[in-house]
Amino acid sequence: MKKKRIRKIVLASILAVFIVSGLYTLSIEPSDYKETISKHVKEANTLLKEANVGNDEGDYSKDTIIKMKNSIKEAKALIEEEAPVIDKLREQDKKIKEDIKKFKNSYNKNCLSKEDVKKLKEEKKSFSEEINLDNNKKVEWQISGRKIKKIEPINLDIEIDTVHKSSIKQIAKDNNMDISILSFRHNGKLPLKSRIKIQSSLDKGKKYLYKYDENSNQLIYESELKFKNDRTVLNIDQGGDWILSNVKIELAKDNKTKEKDKKEDDHKSSKDKEENSEEDDDKSNIVDFEENKNNVDKKDKNEVSTNEDKNTNNNTDKLTTNKRDTQSNSPNSGGFQKKYCIIEIRCDTILSNMDRLPKGKEGYIPKNGVILAPTKIEIKEGENVFDVLKRVTRSKGIQMEFRNDPLYSGAYVEGINHLYEFDGGELSGWMYKVNGWFPNYGCSQYYVKENDYISWNYTCNLGKDVGDQDYWKYNNE
Repeated sequence: MKKKRIRKIVLASILAVFIVSGLYTLSIEPSDYKETISKHVKEANTLLKEANVGNDEGDYSKDTIIKMKNSIKEAKALIEEEAPVIDKLREQDKKIKEDIKKFKNSYNKNCLSKEDVKKLKEEKKSFSEEINLDNNKKVEWQISGRKIKKIEPINLDIEIDTVHKSSIKQIAKDNNMDISILSFRHNGKLPLKSRIKIQSSLDKGKKYLYKYDENSNQLIYESELKFKNDRTVLNIDQGGDWILSNVKIELAKDNKTKEKDKKEDDHKSSKDKEENSEEDDDKSNIVDFEENKNNVDKKDKNEVSTNEDKNTNNNTDKLTTNKRDTQSNSPNSGGFQKKYCIIEIRCDTILSNMDRLPKGKEGYIPKNGVILAPTKIEIKEGENVFDVLKRVTRSKGIQMEFRNDPLYSGAYVEGINHLYEFDGGELSGWMYKVNGWFPNYGCSQYYVKENDYISWNYTCNLGKDVGDQDYWKYNNE
C-alpha cells in the first residue's frame, strides 16, 4: 500500500510539473504576435535612422543596411496579411529579434581613418593587413601610399556572405560557373586601386575576376587573375561583391534576364512607336475598350495588347489611392462563364512635373507615362479593384506595397513603380477610375464587373489633372 501511495505521489508530481511548464509557456508567449512584431519593426526602423552609412569605424556598410531593410519588409508583409498562420508569426517574431541583435553588432570594426590614409600618402608608406574569413581563407590588403588619390577612410572588413548571394549563385548556375565570393564592405569607390592577395589552394588553370552589378543583376568581367607565390592576386578599385570564377564570360546573366532582354529586343520597334505617339496610344485604349464592350457574348479574338513600355518591368516598392474612399458597392455576382476586365496604370501627369520629383526617381518614369498598358485579365468571383491590381502587378513583376487602413475601409495604395504620394507635390498620389468614373470609396470596396475598364492614374493636383468629376465638390477653388 505504501509503495502504491509513493507511486501516485510521484506520478502526480510529474503531472504537476508538465502542467506548470505548459502554463509558464503560455504565460510568456505573446498574446498578439502582430503587435510584438510591429514593435520590433519600429525598433529596427529607429536603428536604421540612427545608423550612418560610411567607411569609418562605427559606420555601417550598405550591405548591412539592405539586410536590415529586407528583414523589416518581410516582417511588415506578414503582419499585413489578413489571417497569417500563428507558426509563421512566431518564427517571424524570433527572426526579426535575431536580425536586430546582429545589426547592432554589424558596424564597421576594421578601418583606416582619414588621418591614417593621409599619413600613408604623405609618408609614401605601404600598409598591409591580413583578414581571416569564416572558411579559413586568408585575404591580405596591400595599400600603397604612393597610389592614394583621395584622403578618405577605408573600410577593411571582408565577408564571404552577401545580401546578393542567392542572385549571384543563380547567375553562376545558369552559366555553369564555379565561383567564390568576396564581399568587400567598403562603400563605393576606394581612394586607390588596391592589391588583394588570397591565400588559398585554387585549382590549376585560368581564373577570372568579376564585379557584381546589383542594378542590372549581372556579373561584369574585369580581368584574368594572377598568381604569385601560391597566392591569387587581384586588383580592386571599389567595394561590393567580387567574384572569382573558372569561366570567362564578358557579361554573365541569369536565364530570366536573358529572356527579358530577348523579349525587349523582339518588341523594340513596337515600343518605340508607343513611346513616340502617346496620343495614338490613348486612342487605341478607347477603341480596345469599346470593342470589348460591344462583344460581350462573342469570343474576343481582338485581345488588348499587353506589350508594355520598357519601364513596365521596373520593380515597384509601394502603391496609393484616392483619399476620399469610404463607402461600398454591391459585390460581383457568381457565374461559371469566364469574365474579363481591362486594367491600365498611367502616370502621364508627372511628365510635366518632373522638377518636383525627388532626386533619383526620373529613371522610373516611362517616357510616355504608361507603366502598364491596357491589359485584359480574367475576373475571379468576388474580386474588387484592389484584388485585380494586386494580381496583375504580381504577374507582371511590378512590386507592390500597400497598407490596410480602416479609414478607407480596406487597402490604401501608397505607390506604384517607385512613384509615391507626394513625389509630385503635396497634392499628388494615386487614384483609380472605372469606366471613366472616379468612385468616392476605396479600391477594395469596388467589386469588379464584366467589361469594366479600370484605370489607375497618378495625380499631381488632387484629381483635377486626371478628370476627377468630384474635384470641385471637395475643393472650393
